[in-house]
Amino acid sequence: MGKCKNPINKEITIQLVATIRTNLGEVLRIDLHELALWQAKDKIKDQLKIAAERGLAGLYLIHGFNSGNKIKTYIRGGSLQNSLTDRGIKSKIFPVKGNPGTSAIIFLNDE
Repeated sequence: MGKCKNPINKEITIQLVATIRTNLGEVLRIDLHELALWQAKDKIKDQLKIAAERGLAGLYLIHGFNSGNKIKTYIRGGSLQNSLTDRGIKSKIFPVKGNPGTSAIIFLNDE
């Protein structure tokens, strides 16, 4: 995140957004390292909105596999999926093959 001055001399915050192309479509890359669980939950919620607004396929979550265990358990253990389902977000959560420190949320189409 960077800060700059706008023409009215007020500070504004710029948040860079990175995407990754996958075989399921373009997803938003979210780094959750160094975050507490509550911060990760808030960030996932905010980034889900951005991904949906941009028409992306979902989120690529980097949670780590050692110190990221609480976040990984939240993501893969069912709590996040239940929360998404309760909000009417049709999605599938799964570990990313070959990288134990990452997971993906892919939006499902209505079919």
